[in-house]
Amino acid sequence: MSNDGPVSLLALILMVDRRLVQFNSIPQHDRCGCAFRDAKACVVHGSDLRYMTPAQIDDILANHSEIVFARTSPQQKLIIVEGCQRQGAIVTVTGDGVNDSPALKKADIGTV
Repeated sequence: MSNDGPVSLLALILMVDRRLVQFNSIPQHDRCGCAFRDAKACVVHGSDLRYMTPAQIDDILANHSEIVFARTSPQQKLIIVEGCQRQGAIVTVTGDGVNDSPALKKADIGTV
């Protein structure tokens, strides 16, 4: 999750390892949280995330193995951490310690 835009995040992922993502395999997730259930990966923009219920976020987390959360606010990062923890995941968050402090504190492992 990041405050960067989807295109910037995908470019960064490609720089790390081209095998992790293909541009045509990552659809933009719609606001209902279910339109791309069959897709392996999705991009969830912060402007869409703000309208999602916890159940919709859980649906995204349960049905996609590769998720990019783009342009997320500090509060949305916290919501994502809580959603991952509801799925039984051990969550680690890295951040600058200011904007990311709520998510860092809630995560099982926080790294500044």
